[in-house]
Amino acid sequence: TYAIEWQRGKIQWFVNGTPVGEPFTTGVPEEELLLLFSSEVGKNPYWGDPEAGTWPQTLDVDWVRVWQKN
Repeated sequence: TYAIEWQRGKIQWFVNGTPVGEPFTTGVPEEELLLLFSSEVGKNPYWGDPEAGTWPQTLDVDWVRVWQKN
């Protein structure tokens, strides 16, 4: 289970309820945005170039739940 907690000034990723890495605290948008799922692959300074066996690819999403804290 993957989760993203988006608060004012902070975005934190989770896997199975456990925080992953350090939260993003710079450049965090305050306006409402769209949720986008993508299996886009390309040259990336963090992950490097895709390997030859990257294609074809699929992205299967079983369900999505979005809620807002009060």
